[in-house]
Parts: sequence; structure tokens; C-alpha cells
Amino acid sequence: MPTFDEITRHHDADPSENPWVLGPPAPAPVTIVPYDPRWPGRYETLAAGIRTALGDAVLDVEHVGSTSVEGLAAKDVIDINLTVADPRTRTGTSPRSNAPATSSSSGSRRSTSTGA
Repeated sequence: MPTFDEITRHHDADPSENPWVLGPPAPAPVTIVPYDPRWPGRYETLAAGIRTALGDAVLDVEHVGSTSVEGLAAKDVIDINLTVADPRTRTGTSPRSNAPATSSSSGSRRSTSTGA
């Protein structure tokens, strides 16, 4: 598990690296819509699918972002913060493939956003 200092340390980007591997995203309009009372249900459906797919690797699934705030107008995108167990400490099998749970990943926090 990373130490507190490793997690909170500031990292300056290498000025010789391009953070946009395939170039920056094309400009696109942002559409804000009125609050939709179905957003919490959409999150619950997505979170259940994540928990099913990843099993005990999931430490936490949170509905974050503007769609998680009741009554707030927002982009119609469900933002999810997913915390998974550090793959370097996992034993057993991977929930997706039944293969041994090994990985060279250096991080244990992943965040994803979906418009589903």
C-alpha cells in the first residue's frame, strides 16, 4: 500500500512529455440539463455491474460529480469514483478471467466516467 507521503506528494510533469497521447480532445459543446430524478437509479445500476464484474477487488464505489447532487442541473453523465484493492497484494483469481490475480499496475485508485 502506498504511504501517506507517496499519495500526497506533488508530481511535476515532465515538460518533454505530451500529456495528450493522441492529441487534445476536440472542442465540443457542453449541454447542461435540469436535474433528472433517474440519475441515482442509473448510478445504482452501474455500481451493481461494477461490483459484480470486479467482485472483492472493489473497496468502494461512489456516485460523484454534479449528477450526485439532488436538484442540481448537470451534464447527463454519471461520474463514478471506484476504489479497488491494490493488485500487488491480491491473492486468488481475477474475477474477469479466473486467472491468477497479478498486475504490474502501480495505482490502486481508478476513476471513471460514463454517460450510460
